[in-house]
Amino acid sequence: MGRRRVIAAGMLCCAAATLPAAAADRPESAPLPQWLLFSGADASIRSTTGWIGGEYAADGLDKSGLRLRGVIGSGSYRTGHPSLSAADINVDKRFATFSVGHGWVAPTWRAAVFAGTDLDARSPDVAGAAPGDRGTRLGATLGAELWATPSPAVQVTASLGVATTRSSWAFRTGICHRIGSLCLGADAASIGDAAGSELRLGAAVAGLSLGALEMRIGGGLARKNDGDRGCYGYLSAWQRF
Repeated sequence: MGRRRVIAAGMLCCAAATLPAAAADRPESAPLPQWLLFSGADASIRSTTGWIGGEYAADGLDKSGLRLRGVIGSGSYRTGHPSLSAADINVDKRFATFSVGHGWVAPTWRAAVFAGTDLDARSPDVAGAAPGDRGTRLGATLGAELWATPSPAVQVTASLGVATTRSSWAFRTGICHRIGSLCLGADAASIGDAAGSELRLGAAVAGLSLGALEMRIGGGLARKNDGDRGCYGYLSAWQRF
C-alpha cells in the first residue's frame, strides 16, 4: 500500500497570520482596529494549500472581548493508492471554518480561545481512494492561541487547533528576537490528521511589510510519520483596520 502524505492544511491557516504584534502607540482618541484580514500559502512534502479569512472584535482587537473568525481555503496533496502500491492519488481539498471565541489582552501578552464548525471536502482524481481521502465532512473545531513578549526584544507565540473532522490537529510554537523592525527566530510544528502527520522545524522572519500589509515568512525541514523527509515553506500576510 502506498504511504500516506496528508497534512491538516486547514488547521494551519491561523497560526502565524492572526497573532498580531502589540499595538503601536496611538493617541487615546484614535479608534481601535476591529477587523483583521489575513491570507497565506503553505507548501510541504507533496502538499500545498492557500487560505483567506477575517476576524472581528466589536470592542477592538487591542481589547479583551468577543471574537468572530471565518476562514476558507483550498489545496491539494498526493497520497498512496489503498490497493495499488505503485500508484499515487492526487486529492483536491477545500475547507471552511467559522468560530466564536474570546480574547484577552494585557500589556505583555495576548491569548484567545475559539470554538466552531469545520467543513472539509476532498476529491481524488481516481476511483478507489480511501474513505479519508474523499467526501465531505462537517465537524467541530477548538483552538487556542498565545502571544507574549517576556522582554522588549523577545516574542513568543504558540497555537493549538483540533477538529473532529478527520481527527485533525495542528500545534505550532515559535520564538524570535527583534532586530530593528524585524523579528528573526525559529518555528516548530506538529500537524496531522487520521491519515498521517508531519513534524516541522525551521526559521521565520516577521515584521516584514508591503504597504499596509504585515507579513511573515518561514521555512525549514519536515518529516512525515512514514519516514518521508523534505522541506516546507509558508507566507502569511494580514492587515488590521
